[in-house]
Order: sequence, then structure tokens, then C-alpha cells
Amino acid sequence: MWNVIHVPKNYDSYGFIGKGLKKELEETISFAVQANGSGQAVYMVDNPLFRCFWDKGLLLFSNAIFLNGIIPDNY
Repeated sequence: MWNVIHVPKNYDSYGFIGKGLKKELEETISFAVQANGSGQAVYMVDNPLFRCFWDKGLLLFSNAIFLNGIIPDNY
């Protein structure tokens, strides 16, 4: 599995997050790519299309679908 985006240890949070939850989020995956048969699976923790909340969410989602397989397995 290739971790595209993850939450690092001792990260700075901007906004409110519970004290107990912040510790649990350290070293977790937000986006990842994993080889699956002859293709690849893309994991997204959040839905980038949800109520158009993320700017460019459609671009992120379409890249995951149409550009999947460009990253080599041994990256």
C-alpha cells in the first residue's frame, strides 16, 4: 500500500478537535493506493464529492478513477 496522504505524528491542527481524538488520528491514512489484481484500489477516507465541500473535489475523484494505474507497483 502506498500512503498518498496521512496524518503525521504530533501534527498541528487548525480548528477544533477533541483532545482524545487528536491522539487517535496520528499516523492514520487519508488517501492510499493499493495493488489489487491487475489494477489498483484507491482509498479515500472522506467523500470529495459530498455537497461540493472540497474545492476541486470532482478533479480529485476523477483523477483517482481515470489516472489509476499510472503509479508503478514498486513506487
